[in-house]
Amino acid sequence: MIYAFISLIVLAVAGIGFLVLKYYKPSFGKNSAKKIGGVKGEEFWLNLIKDNPKNPYPYKKLGEWYIEQGQKDFALKTFKYALKLDPKDGNLRRRLAELTK
Repeated sequence: MIYAFISLIVLAVAGIGFLVLKYYKPSFGKNSAKKIGGVKGEEFWLNLIKDNPKNPYPYKKLGEWYIEQGQKDFALKTFKYALKLDPKDGNLRRRLAELTK
């Protein structure tokens, strides 16, 4: 009888843990700025840029964030700077061409 009770408690705790992990999405990794809304998304990418200003990846993601926010001018400037850091990036060149049309 006590084993059945303990088993129920363990299952209940596991179920609660599952629900918490299912709905809690920590903001780490490549797409974390999309999980952070508003100005915090901009701050996230700007902090990554401060940590490593010669890495073009956060500039590209910040440019995409600007596009999502409807700030095309900022996106263009950000993409142009990222292209200076990585002039061989064909995807970035295509993205800039799309924005300048």
